[in-house]
Amino acid sequence: MTDGNYIIIRSVFGKVGQKYYLNPARDPMTKRFPPCVKHVDSKGDMILTEAEKNSGEVYIPEDEVIIIEDGTTFNLEDKYEAARWQAI
Repeated sequence: MTDGNYIIIRSVFGKVGQKYYLNPARDPMTKRFPPCVKHVDSKGDMILTEAEKNSGEVYIPEDEVIIIEDGTTFNLEDKYEAARWQAI
């Protein structure tokens, strides 16, 4: 991983097997989700406009569980991983 823009999560305790389960977080100042996080309906489907569906952008449902542990890497040049990082 010498090229690119990466974020690597490290634990100060080393590889002890701890896992953290996170949902997308709201901005504490605006109380809003990031633009990549979308609301879901009662069936668990993301609510997207036609423009959003055809945009080619990656969206994360507001109830997605993101698992973080020592060594978790986010490649910010990958749209999906960048959206997951922005969501948390």
